[in-house]
Amino acid sequence: MLTVSAPEPGHGGDYLAYMQAIRVDIAALHAYAKAVAEAIQAWLASLAPDDLERELETPIGKLNVGQMLETFVIWHINAHCGEIAALKGCLGVKGYPF
Repeated sequence: MLTVSAPEPGHGGDYLAYMQAIRVDIAALHAYAKAVAEAIQAWLASLAPDDLERELETPIGKLNVGQMLETFVIWHINAHCGEIAALKGCLGVKGYPF
């Protein structure tokens, strides 16, 4: 799926050359993303309300499964969407569609 023809440079190394050496098999990446999405959707569909109340120890303390999904999945995705929109704005293109 991902190949790199150069070793990752150390601190202060030439990361531009390293990033330019990366090659991605887009078809394989899309197939992997589809398989992951299907597995997640199947898992979410299998959850009962009681499953969402089960407590887990997380890096930020105890959360139930519902809170964990909201914090580490939904919020995390939204944060990255905002970052992407801001970067697009810095490049002079439209970020969010409003």
